[in-house]
Amino acid sequence: MAPPIFSIVAYLAVTLRSLICFFALSARSGWSAGHTFALTCGSVLTYCWYGFVNVYQRYGAQGLAGHSVFAVFFLMLLILSRPQNAPLPLGRGRGRAA
Repeated sequence: MAPPIFSIVAYLAVTLRSLICFFALSARSGWSAGHTFALTCGSVLTYCWYGFVNVYQRYGAQGLAGHSVFAVFFLMLLILSRPQNAPLPLGRGRGRAA
């Protein structure tokens, strides 16, 4: 098994690379509120999914109920905070074929 320092360095490298990509892409002229919302959704959903895996490994099935409450809260917050011109992922939004 690799020493923990390798995991920490890899985690920091991935985080740094993600931030560099975010700042480089968000500076482009075509970047909109919809892009920011999509990035936020991806981040929150990844965090929630990782939380389910982590909570299950640490506490078993007993901890999933508490994490589910937080996950549902974050999903509701995402839906309520979406930009007005950004369609919901499951809806029929602009740019889709009829």
